[in-house]
Amino acid sequence: MVGNAVSRQAQEWALGKDISLVVNVKKSLLERISRCTDATIIENLDDLIRKPITVGQCEHFYVEKYIEKRITDDNEVRESSKSLMFFKNCPKPFGCTVSISSLN
Repeated sequence: MVGNAVSRQAQEWALGKDISLVVNVKKSLLERISRCTDATIIENLDDLIRKPITVGQCEHFYVEKYIEKRITDDNEVRESSKSLMFFKNCPKPFGCTVSISSLN
């Protein structure tokens, strides 16, 4: 999970290694996930050299997409989707919700 964009080359490398990649994650959300998974947040590449790094862990990670249908005032059916990321059995018993919304 990263707070900004990731180069195309890095995205393709992660895909080839079967690594999930989530981009443009807010810092506050990265901090919550870090607390739950016991991960070190890397602010820049120099941190890889200067800091001891802990890779976050959870027993099970998955994403589920939910479709919400609602009727507007003029009786039109509108759909919106919301994807939720789940981190199960993290080393620390804190909880957080990760919601990635996109309107269709």
